[in-house]
Amino acid sequence: MNLIVLSVLILTTLSTIVSTNENTIKGSSSVSTSKGYINETNVKEVYLQILRGRDGPDGVKGERGDKGEKGEAGPVGQAGPKSGGVMYTRWGRKSCPTGAELLYEGITGGSRWNHSGGGANYVCLPKVPQLSLSLPMRSLVVCSVLLSILTLTTTIPVGQACPKSGGVVYTRWGRKSCPTGAELLYEGITGGEWYNHPGGGANYVCLPKVPQYMSTKVPSAYSFMYGTEYDDVYNTFSGKHQHNAPCAVCYTSTKSVKLMIPARTSCPSSWTIEYKGYLMSHYYNHRHNKVYECVDENPESVIGSEANTDGALFYFTVSTCNGLPCPPYVNNRAITCVVCTK
Repeated sequence: MNLIVLSVLILTTLSTIVSTNENTIKGSSSVSTSKGYINETNVKEVYLQILRGRDGPDGVKGERGDKGEKGEAGPVGQAGPKSGGVMYTRWGRKSCPTGAELLYEGITGGSRWNHSGGGANYVCLPKVPQLSLSLPMRSLVVCSVLLSILTLTTTIPVGQACPKSGGVVYTRWGRKSCPTGAELLYEGITGGEWYNHPGGGANYVCLPKVPQYMSTKVPSAYSFMYGTEYDDVYNTFSGKHQHNAPCAVCYTSTKSVKLMIPARTSCPSSWTIEYKGYLMSHYYNHRHNKVYECVDENPESVIGSEANTDGALFYFTVSTCNGLPCPPYVNNRAITCVVCTK
């Protein structure tokens, strides 16, 4: 009761002050006193605090309201990277089928028809070998390198474990390690058939340093596996003549396709260079030919392999003006190569 009486007295006094001075101060939100001005808003806040008293305990939490309506869809995000994919060459054509991306148009190249050695496979040479010149291709056989969204497979010799799902696997010939950003699956030794055998395997393989065998029985008929030597590489691979070549099998999880381009040292736009080097195979006059491989520009050697044991061999491959346009190709110039991923 006393609180109510006090509140009424305060309000009565303030009301009297406001009414006495309202003719003097008009349009103002404050009231004049002998000590200044009294703000009406502040007075009301004081009064409400007097009437309100102490805060009570927290109330009971109310029930959850109804679920709101679904909001509008946000903007479409950027497309993610393509999953999987495969690169292939369309021999005899300058363009790709519908649905495939043209990486480059080129010229079909290979070893001479009556040479017993040299490369065993055809390659799609770019029309411009890292130069800016171009000439009509006359009556050469053309080719085109394509990219299509499919799946990839790889073969790992001698019982090695398979890589993770996705990504791309490639071999870095001539080195024991992988480029930055790629995972080393295993370090190995480059193997192949003897250079002067007319039969046997036509490809190089990356043999693991520790093999796994399944049978102790000797087959009745077979081919051979030898180490692979750098041969006659004095001017370019200093100190590596007759040394055996190592290899590294590499895996990159962020890429899905691999491409080796002969006669180039750079990759197409949006592709990543894994390594570059020289296109190598057997000597043109050997009885046994081998597929062309891209050997790293800074090769290493297998420790203790300095002896001249021959076996499979790595020789440089040179361009000729017999069937290739010169320029831009140059006669007897070592052909470069680059390994690209995307």
